[in-house]
Amino acid sequence: AVVSTQSGHYGRGKERHMQAKHKLEKQNIELVTLCETIKGDLEKQTHLLNDAESAKNKLQHQVELKEHESKTMHEKLQSQEEKISSLRDQISSVTCPDTLLQSKEEQINDLEE
Repeated sequence: AVVSTQSGHYGRGKERHMQAKHKLEKQNIELVTLCETIKGDLEKQTHLLNDAESAKNKLQHQVELKEHESKTMHEKLQSQEEKISSLRDQISSVTCPDTLLQSKEEQINDLEE
């Protein structure tokens, strides 16, 4: 291998080396900037995700409360329907014997005469 020591060859090699080094440093700065931007975006997305999860949990809790309220109201409604049905049965079972009615009508007629 022949090593040229002429200042021209050495100078151009050194210059190319410095240009390449400068280009790499510039690319490195761009990569660092890009990484910082991505990291910032990820932090924002993580914050949004946490907010969304929190909102979802609150809604889930509200849904569970409403389901419980609905179940309770359904049970109360069922209880009321059973009471109404029972009262209807009691009312319909109360009968007035015809003979009693006749007897009362006769008493009224007697009083009117």
